[in-house]
Amino acid sequence: MLFHQALSSSQPYRPCLILFPKGAGNKRPPLIISVFNKHPACVAVLLEYRADLDGTDAQGKTAVHHAVAEFGRDADFGAEEELRLLETLLDAGADVNARSRHGRTPLMSCLDDNGDIACVRCLLAHGADGALEDG
Repeated sequence: MLFHQALSSSQPYRPCLILFPKGAGNKRPPLIISVFNKHPACVAVLLEYRADLDGTDAQGKTAVHHAVAEFGRDADFGAEEELRLLETLLDAGADVNARSRHGRTPLMSCLDDNGDIACVRCLLAHGADGALEDG
């Protein structure tokens, strides 16, 4: 209930306060949590306060990796919104060719996980290197 009220609020920082309570002990960077949970308002606030665009989780995945991996997996969050979220990260300067600890780029993940053509085009338009090899 409280979470729903925060999301309904006209104040974009409110969902961030719910997602990242003080002392939560979460080892994922807030930007990754916001992307994973598909909260564009939180992403905007975090970018405004200069969140680390290329911060990683335990597997070395960035927010862009997570945006791509979750593409098309939420019926309540449409493809256009997902594309805008991905573009927001890339337009802000996130590394489109960042490699995870397993050597995978967001483009590799996109092609393996969902193959969404809009996602692939977006990554390529923002400079993803299709010639990079896995590993």
